[in-house]
Amino acid sequence: MKKNRTLPIIAVSLTLLYILTGCAKKCEDFNEDIINWLPYKKTDNIILTNDNIKDTLTLKSNVINHTEKIKRNTKCACEDNYTLLLSSDSINISVFFNNSRVLNDSYVIINHEYLNYFEQQNYTYQLNGLIYGRVIIYKNNSQNSNKRFDRIVISRSYGIIEIIGIDENWILEDSSVKEIEFTSIDFNKIDC
Repeated sequence: MKKNRTLPIIAVSLTLLYILTGCAKKCEDFNEDIINWLPYKKTDNIILTNDNIKDTLTLKSNVINHTEKIKRNTKCACEDNYTLLLSSDSINISVFFNNSRVLNDSYVIINHEYLNYFEQQNYTYQLNGLIYGRVIIYKNNSQNSNKRFDRIVISRSYGIIEIIGIDENWILEDSSVKEIEFTSIDFNKIDC
């Protein structure tokens, strides 16, 4: 009696094919620590003063896009970003953290002006008689003579503390530590 060897070979081949194509690469977990830099809730009003003028920024959106896993043989990458949009009557700010683990892969747009990551300071930053422990500074590198904003300073647990313009200097009025509410952020899980 001759045994049929074709069936086991087909079964092993199909199993291997399923393992190779059915498995997915798991992406790193989203690093929630990045939220500490801009810990805003949708109900927050961020009041900035420039001499005796006040302006109030409100949070329009804060979104996390995070890829959980990538299927094999797809042209996707692990996406892991945090984006915020804030606006007032005179200032619109978009902050983009393109990677939750790498601060220098971030930038800010204020009224269509790009401010690039400049430096992170882990020592004291003094402003208006207050001391902030950790800050990120974004700087406008444009040579355009019509630029309005030069830099923005963001402090961990406080958010935006200063916006320095060519002829203006906006300073955060309420310097209290903000509590993070992860549930107030739109969290988009992406599988690809």
